Amino acid sequence: AEHSIKTIVELAQATKPSGVRGIVTNPSPKPNQARKTDEELALQARSLNTLGGELQKLGVRLMVHHHTPELEENAREWRHQLANTDPQLVGCCVDIHWAYRGGQGPMAFLRAVGRRLESVHLRNSQGGVWMEDFADGDLDYRKVADHLRSTNYQGILVVELAYEKGTRVTRSLEENLRLSRLYAEKVFGLGAA
Repeated sequence: AEHSIKTIVELAQATKPSGVRGIVTNPSPKPNQARKTDEELALQARSLNTLGGELQKLGVRLMVHHHTPELEENAREWRHQLANTDPQLVGCCVDIHWAYRGGQGPMAFLRAVGRRLESVHLRNSQGGVWMEDFADGDLDYRKVADHLRSTNYQGILVVELAYEKGTRVTRSLEENLRLSRLYAEKVFGLGAA
């Protein structure tokens, strides 16, 4: 934890002159995604608070992200982080599709995070396989957009494309990003940036 805190603070110091305002990170899983003990979760929460405080001194916001290991056992690790970190020091970055893959209903997951939500990662799948672009698929992002509007969400939306075995790639990454931006603008009611 001490090494991670030092490394991330150094990264923030190095990138701050470039205008960096936030850092998204996620706690490292244990080998073979073994279950973390209650003591390890307590240390993790204290460490996140420490990191968030150090970054706050630099004017940089900490946002904690998740993958599936944090969502095991009905999101035991993620819920522990929410309950045991200071919202003034630690915000949340929700990856809608990882929540879905981790067995969490995306809408319930967003509601549980509440006002700590500061960044949302957007990706979709067809038949459970990640798509080459962000578009209509297994998840209904219109519901996500409605929820964000209802909470007056002012955070960041990030199209996060990732290809996996089974992803059918038919276009260049640049074209997939362009199409994804257009789709996000349409679904979330955004103007071009």
